Amino acid sequence: MRLFHRVNERFVAHLGPEERAVLVGVVEAVQAMIQGEATPGFDTIPTLARLFPPGSTTDREIAREFAELTGEAMRTNKTKRLESLARNLARGKIELDREEAGETVAALNDVRLAVAEILGIETAEDAARIDAGRTDGPAGGPEGLEDVLVELYVVLTVLQESLVQALSAVSPSH
Repeated sequence: MRLFHRVNERFVAHLGPEERAVLVGVVEAVQAMIQGEATPGFDTIPTLARLFPPGSTTDREIAREFAELTGEAMRTNKTKRLESLARNLARGKIELDREEAGETVAALNDVRLAVAEILGIETAEDAARIDAGRTDGPAGGPEGLEDVLVELYVVLTVLQESLVQALSAVSPSH
């Protein structure tokens, strides 16, 4: 994998076939869950609560009204972003303009939040603790399902961070 970097006014990354397959599968699973389909491996209710936080945690009426007013639009926007992310990840070379890059950051964040929910990651300390607890199997790769999910979380984080950094970089002078 070659992380996002800026090439002129485009943001480019390269993913290998195995990376693409895994990432596209997870993105499609999160997308299906958002669209109301049962998604193996995800506890739908807490994951959706994390992806669609309430408008208020203290007033049920405000939370209900917020969900009624914004819920469908948020669901539609997240679904569109995830569809675009899956299409882009399926290519060997991802090349985005600035607007697409911003949408990709948001979509990667949604997928990271869904994986974080499975792993019980709520804080940066949780992420560091779980990452430190990874073990390598006999072939040097992740050993169990949790290790695979942690590896996935790390890859999503690094990919998102590289895109944010590329977006933040000042355009070179001509």
